[in-house]
Amino acid sequence: MRVPRAALFELFQKQPERAYDMTWIAAVEEHFLGEHIASLRQRDASQRIFWALVRIFERLKSVGMEVKGTVPLPYCPQDLADALGVSLVHTNKMLKTLPDSKLAIWQNGILQIRNLPALAEMAMIKLTVPERRPLI
Repeated sequence: MRVPRAALFELFQKQPERAYDMTWIAAVEEHFLGEHIASLRQRDASQRIFWALVRIFERLKSVGMEVKGTVPLPYCPQDLADALGVSLVHTNKMLKTLPDSKLAIWQNGILQIRNLPALAEMAMIKLTVPERRPLI
């Protein structure tokens, strides 16, 4: 969807708080996209899968969707494999190792992270305290 420039200027004038939230979200999404593109070249297939689970968990937590270490993740392994450029066979293999490793479980549309620091380390991510994201 394309927003006319005049409408955007009007938003900034009449609703500066909402305009700030939109700008903030756009900047965060741009950073996320850049990190995703860089991660495809820097991480092997297993690390990409772990990276995605950590980032998805963090993003959902930042909008208040995390409850007792779980977040909704109503996708299938094929979706994850396609998004990361990893084979479905390898994705399933890595997902099956997670419960045994006590790091995470993804089943029935729910992602439970049991050991976020360890999973982040395997994904080559330095964890930071996420800011609460605005909802528009």
